[in-house]
Amino acid sequence: MSGKGGNNFKNMIKQNFVIICESAVIAENSKTLNLFGIFENINTSGVPLVYPKFCVVTKFEGDTGEHKHEIVIRYERDMEEIARLEGEINFVGKKKVQYIGTFLGFPFKYFGKYIIEIYIDNILQPLTGDLNVIEKK
Repeated sequence: MSGKGGNNFKNMIKQNFVIICESAVIAENSKTLNLFGIFENINTSGVPLVYPKFCVVTKFEGDTGEHKHEIVIRYERDMEEIARLEGEINFVGKKKVQYIGTFLGFPFKYFGKYIIEIYIDNILQPLTGDLNVIEKK
């Protein structure tokens, strides 16, 4: 699928980062990205665990149009899709764009690694995130 930004968008868009944190805000006046509580491990005494809130933050540059943005979370052991969050990124009038995906009441059924994949117009991007659910001893 081609994005509204043009046919060669995947050669133009550069993915800068994927960050997992407790909360994220883009300041309205300055457009400054504020990240709170960056983490990659969740320590718990048992699963299933319902995690109250976390954000997946991504940043891209190098295009001029609108594109479909998806965050997919998979359990690494079997690559089962646990969650999908869909949205859009819009480069119109901007050189760089940031996307904050917020997950509320997220169920972690198992201990282990969860992979966070980012897709633009259904194409998997090179940077992914890892979230580890670790048994607290």
